[in-house]
Amino acid sequence: MWDAFGAALETSRRGDEVTIGERAAMRLATCHATDVAREVADFAHDAAGTVAIRDGSPLHRAFLDLHTGSLHAFINERVTIDCAEVMLGLRAEVPGL
Repeated sequence: MWDAFGAALETSRRGDEVTIGERAAMRLATCHATDVAREVADFAHDAAGTVAIRDGSPLHRAFLDLHTGSLHAFINERVTIDCAEVMLGLRAEVPGL
């Protein structure tokens, strides 16, 4: 996945048109990075205990921001499925991808 992401990034930097497969790879990498960040926030929040839920806690704010961001339409589960279908050759185009 990361090799495909790097290839898409290089294509974009050269100014060439990014293919649907490359766009799918970039979106899938974004979804994965968001999922991992959310897991890290969960771990840190749980490890901090009550410190994490105090008013003004930067950890609590980060926890809320990551969980809210993970619900964004750009990186939701449907996007992951669309990307998989493109990468498996089941779809040649996905609106919005």
